[in-house]
Amino acid sequence: MKTVLDKLRDGGIGHAQRPKTKFANPAPKGYRDANLIVKLPGGMLAEVRIHLKASWLLRTTGITTTR
Repeated sequence: MKTVLDKLRDGGIGHAQRPKTKFANPAPKGYRDANLIVKLPGGMLAEVRIHLKASWLLRTTGITTTR
């Protein structure tokens, strides 16, 4: 997470809220992600969501393994 925040900061993007992460404590079905609310250089807020492909598949399709 620190690397992502550092890269965003290097690009002139700061975080507007403390990141929320489910990597350490996944959702009941195992979904893991991190959500960042960032402030863009023009002042607009944006959400950045970071997840693993396997977690995204679980959330969107219910598939728990990849082939």
